[in-house]
Amino acid sequence: MRSFLIPVLCITSVAAAEGLWTESFTGANGTAPANWTISTTGGSTLNIQNNALAMSSTGNGEAYGYPNKAAFPALSGWDLTLPYRVEFDFRLPDANNHWFFVYVDQMAHTVIDYGDDFTYRSGAVNTKIMDLGTSWHHIRYDVRPAAGSYDIRVDGALKVTGAAFLGVAGPWDPFWIGDRAPGSVDFGSASWDNLEIVTNIPEPATLVLLSAGLAGLARRLRRRLGW
Repeated sequence: MRSFLIPVLCITSVAAAEGLWTESFTGANGTAPANWTISTTGGSTLNIQNNALAMSSTGNGEAYGYPNKAAFPALSGWDLTLPYRVEFDFRLPDANNHWFFVYVDQMAHTVIDYGDDFTYRSGAVNTKIMDLGTSWHHIRYDVRPAAGSYDIRVDGALKVTGAAFLGVAGPWDPFWIGDRAPGSVDFGSASWDNLEIVTNIPEPATLVLLSAGLAGLARRLRRRLGW
């Protein structure tokens, strides 16, 4: 009887996705989501609804929110050198908005510029992605810190590839949504739901190397066994 030595591939440097954080905004009407900071000043209005977070600001006011980073292990351990993914459902109740944050963090910066224009910002330039209208949309960001860029998908369709980072180290902790720029021309309203962040995703190159290593192992095993 022939005996076979089965080679074993040892993997020590591949990091798995470590952080998954979700917020479904299921709090009662009039209450802020758990572990969130909500700020309203200067005449802004804020309405928390079941199954959706709705923010609106008018006049010189601002209404914005962000989660308490330390309250969520996935976010408090967020390694911003690794790729991550952000996605949520989003809706504008009307087309009367200007400079209203859809999602902003250290890397990605997207706003409603005028009306219902969904735009991403890099440096001092806003680039239009599409008109959103007043329907619900599913928005997703795939962010690659090592490359300094990110992709944007809306309703599953790839809309932006390789958007450059904003390039400004803001006070994001870890991200902001809502109206964060008070002023007579900065205002808007929107709803978010089913927010999800997946952090510390392995670099694509690492996954490719792992795949190649496993494929090579399989070929060597087949040759040794005479398959």
